Amino acid sequence: MPEELVIWAIGIGILILVFVVIIAKFFRIWLEAYMANTGISIFDLMGMSLRRVDMKVIVRAKVMCVQTGLPLETKELEAHYLAGGDVLKVVAALVAARQEGVDLDFRRAKEIDLSGEDVLEFVQASASESKGV
Repeated sequence: MPEELVIWAIGIGILILVFVVIIAKFFRIWLEAYMANTGISIFDLMGMSLRRVDMKVIVRAKVMCVQTGLPLETKELEAHYLAGGDVLKVVAALVAARQEGVDLDFRRAKEIDLSGEDVLEFVQASASESKGV
């Protein structure tokens, strides 16, 4: 009977160790997301990892969205990343467009980015045109 107990203890110990390792992998990035009030859970991060989405890119983009009041959903950012887009550049362009008074929505910014053009340059050119430069 004591041998069974030892085997169970080892099994439970291994499961706890695996759980701690998994949580540790996601904890730091989750804490950043949590402190910025992004609404991204540790389970969302695990899902991103399974979908091979760079969690750090999405969290940083979502933090920029929250801080600047851009109403973008995490799933939209993930989808753009999976399509091969530069999520951080698109979000930065949307922030710049808002500051410059350029009418640019996420859909249009994604299209510009995925076409191979630099969306930030597009915003700068649009801002220059509207100012008459």
